[in-house]
Amino acid sequence: MKKKSRKFLTWCLVVCMLFTQLLFTNVAFAATNRYSGADRYATALDIVKNGWTQSDAAIIARGDDEGLADALAAAPLAYAKGKAPIFLTETNRLHDGIMDELNTLGVKTVYIVGGPGAVSTSVEKALKAQFGNDNVKRIYGADRVATSVAVAKELPAYKEAALVNGYAYADALSISSIAAASGTPILLTSDKDTLSADVSALISDK
Repeated sequence: MKKKSRKFLTWCLVVCMLFTQLLFTNVAFAATNRYSGADRYATALDIVKNGWTQSDAAIIARGDDEGLADALAAAPLAYAKGKAPIFLTETNRLHDGIMDELNTLGVKTVYIVGGPGAVSTSVEKALKAQFGNDNVKRIYGADRVATSVAVAKELPAYKEAALVNGYAYADALSISSIAAASGTPILLTSDKDTLSADVSALISDK
């Protein structure tokens, strides 16, 4: 697949993922409405603005092509935290409008999904300055696979897990809605033939 086609598919998956999250709110979308923005971050923000009027919690995840795995793995966490919205941001700065919307929604707790390489410490500091150190929690691991395990550990008790390729977003997207609704963690793999030690240990514990 050509590079341009891969980027287009990735962008489509981002939008679909966000709409999947919105299906679990009480908002009914008219088929003729369009939700959009100047870029993927603004589009994500527009979806949140039209899908939520209040939320105690919110998820922040990296929105570029490399960071989408964290956002997808966070879907069950968002549902578990009161059907919280997922905001996409750039690595080194909180994208325009996100802080204002967090305040408008009355958010009390912010979950950053991804390590400092995905969502920088400067973004974390800005959120802590606004919401307090104890109300901003970073959930992450050494890589996207370990981050998916860290997210799973934040979920209530569960008996099943969805195992998907961490570098093929279509699979994670396909399972995200049912995984979120059933409280099933989405665990990522980096190799189709093997499980990471973290994933293996988590499965063994269950």
